[in-house]
Amino acid sequence: MDEPVLFTQVYATVKHLHELAPRMSKVHRPTLVRRLLEAGLDLLSATTDLRFTRDRTSLFAQADRHLDALRVLVRLCFDLKLLSGKQYERIAGELSEEGRMLGGWRRAK
Repeated sequence: MDEPVLFTQVYATVKHLHELAPRMSKVHRPTLVRRLLEAGLDLLSATTDLRFTRDRTSLFAQADRHLDALRVLVRLCFDLKLLSGKQYERIAGELSEEGRMLGGWRRAK
């Protein structure tokens, strides 16, 4: 199946977050880490929906909201020392790239 680059990128980011989650503080796993993973899955779901829907206006807005929520949660994880500086840089860079891709896709449609 030919997948859009945005979907592939978001998939990789969500996979990476799920690999990091077990190493994060047990204190934060039931709340912050769970919400972080849910936000990632919400973004993945939104990009999946974008692939298969013709009227995408509301879906682009939804994906933007999920991306922004994920950015805030990743920053909070970093501030609480659940992510190292290197991990934060990698994830924040991936999310920035995904935001540019999403914006480019929106303008192209």
